[in-house]
Amino acid sequence: MATFTVPIDSQHLLTAPLRDGAVVTFHAKTTLLQPDPGSFDNSSLNLISDNGDILFVIAFRRSRQIVILNSRLANGGWGTEEQFSFGESFTEGETCDISVTLRGSEYLIIVEGSLRYTYTKRFDAPITGVSYIKNSTMTTGMFGDSIDVKVTNALPPTDPQESFPLSIGNTRALDGPLAQNELIYFNSNTTLLTPDRYTGTDNTSLNLLSGSNDILLTISFRRSNKTIVFNACRAGGSWGREEVTSFNTLFRENEPTSVMVFNGATSFDIYIAGVYHHEFKKRIDKEVAGVKYVRNRGMTTQIFAETIDVTVDEA
Repeated sequence: MATFTVPIDSQHLLTAPLRDGAVVTFHAKTTLLQPDPGSFDNSSLNLISDNGDILFVIAFRRSRQIVILNSRLANGGWGTEEQFSFGESFTEGETCDISVTLRGSEYLIIVEGSLRYTYTKRFDAPITGVSYIKNSTMTTGMFGDSIDVKVTNALPPTDPQESFPLSIGNTRALDGPLAQNELIYFNSNTTLLTPDRYTGTDNTSLNLLSGSNDILLTISFRRSNKTIVFNACRAGGSWGREEVTSFNTLFRENEPTSVMVFNGATSFDIYIAGVYHHEFKKRIDKEVAGVKYVRNRGMTTQIFAETIDVTVDEA
């Protein structure tokens, strides 16, 4: 995983071109929703080629509360604009995460964990940099003076350092503790979105465990209300505060999917179905030593396959 900061009206060149499955996450430390007075208000996040092509622009126009998507060759004109509305994605003064996943011929745009738009690529040049630009007459950009960027790959590696199958109801120790900046992938060859007929809470969870069976992170999928619950619990203790998100737009019935967790210094970054979804601040200061895949007692089906593949590798 690469991390860096891009000041406004500048670009950052990547150490290598992005490949299929890459996820570029822009983390704004603040969001400024008041339009810049007396100017054409336009703040953009851009994926660029080494010869200046803007392969993909995400342009935020505060005066109209819309997001414009487009592409342009270095010496060419803009193509046809595509757009979606701000909706309730942004809050004045708050942080915000916007990510782009490269998937085949498409860019998936995710705002605050929700898939907002799928954009078909128009040019096939390699992405070698990113930029954060405001119009020249503006004094403030929508995301302040700079934006933080993380780049990772949501596809499991072809030659991982560790890989094994994990069946529902089972726990498995890792070959060694999950190191800082390593990734763990959970891959399923199918997705089952119909809730179980079980009368209790429909709940399937992927869990990261310490060597003493603390649940350092649980990712619980609840099909009845299409939510994901993130939490942690010491062995023999009580659950902490739930962090809840929606998976409404992330999964498709009967299709393969994945969950990826990046082990950061103070948090876990969770990627669902190949897109950045949530940051969970670590609550228990222990190493990840094992994984567990379970469903609630009494259930006969779960959201993922009976047996999933688990892969561990460097970021």
